[in-house]
Amino acid sequence: MKVIATVITALSFMGNALASDHIDGPVTTEHAASDITDLFAFPTPAKPGYLTVIFNTYPIVPSDGHFADKIKYNIILRQAAIAGQGNAAAFSTSKKDQLLITCQFKTPHEHEDHKFSCQGFKNEIPWGQPVAGGVNTLYPAEDNSPMTVFAGLRSDPFFFNAGWATSASNDGKIEPPEDSNTMSKINALSIVLELKMSDYFKDGKNSLYAIAGQTLTQDRDGAQVRQLDRIGRPEITNVTMVSHDNTDYRDDYNQQTPFEVAAAQQKIFKQRIFDNVLYFDNLDSVKNWTDDRAAALSELLVNDFLVVDINKSCHGDDFFAIEMAMLNNQPQTSCGGRKLTDDIMDRLFTLYINADQGAMVRDGVDAPYRKVSKEFPYLVEPDVSMQAKLKGWFARLALNFL
Repeated sequence: MKVIATVITALSFMGNALASDHIDGPVTTEHAASDITDLFAFPTPAKPGYLTVIFNTYPIVPSDGHFADKIKYNIILRQAAIAGQGNAAAFSTSKKDQLLITCQFKTPHEHEDHKFSCQGFKNEIPWGQPVAGGVNTLYPAEDNSPMTVFAGLRSDPFFFNAGWATSASNDGKIEPPEDSNTMSKINALSIVLELKMSDYFKDGKNSLYAIAGQTLTQDRDGAQVRQLDRIGRPEITNVTMVSHDNTDYRDDYNQQTPFEVAAAQQKIFKQRIFDNVLYFDNLDSVKNWTDDRAAALSELLVNDFLVVDINKSCHGDDFFAIEMAMLNNQPQTSCGGRKLTDDIMDRLFTLYINADQGAMVRDGVDAPYRKVSKEFPYLVEPDVSMQAKLKGWFARLALNFL
């Protein structure tokens, strides 16, 4: 019976509304090691002036899965400022001081010999010392070092009820909440960075940062670098841009450079987001979004990056709190960003369905499968039990990953 339940749970990954940024289009499905599953960013606990960024890849990774030596895993950070509020809500960012952190891997046959190297760049010039070491080994920075790195296999912290999300996103039905975490016993590959921001952004005038991620690889002849995936906020591709007309924009969206999306594509994506905000607004038969306000939300979402304030306190679910304050013409009081425990599914569906003006819309899953740690690298050991291996195997089989 347990094996049968495992198979059924694994097959629940099938469908259009999957997990966060997991399996979000044909290209990333074909290149699983490049598929970015989640991006988290939050002020480092008990370390003022530090930012923690967690970059997860390779959905449903097997216990012997590993980073790819032909892929660059990039995290992009820019200083940000609030450029407007209300229906004119917007952020401004500048490429001039952009920080690019590139992590690359050497993956010989023996797993214990796998190595990583992470290097910061500004204007394509190396910035600061690289951090290098062995995969699945903690590399704490020395005192005052600007970057601490962990890279390795971890329990996937994302949590949600896939059946509930699919019913809302695809079928237009709000089901009763049910504590059925699709992500239980699932692992991911994680890159965790702890950054001393004043060492990378020397002026020290700004505490608000915009963060995005991308994976790049070379074509087979090695002549051309191409982007396979990108991420900013969670659920942009699989929920916010879900297709209701058989036109799937996810691959096109994922191959646009973060912060530099072509104007024509920006217009197409914004229209899809606007249409879907109105679609979700109709699910409870109460109209909460005016067209002007939905357009303002769409403008914020299409500029796809996490925004975090390292000088503000974190309290409760802080995801999208900065943006909501801007839309509501209220003071910014939250750290924003995205913590590992933020219930982003409840937050997003509540935002889309009732404009955050009513009761919380809940899928019934409220926490990661495994309780996260309070210490770096925060993510906990992977689940390598036989049941986890069986669930992963059947899920990969169903998704044609094998």
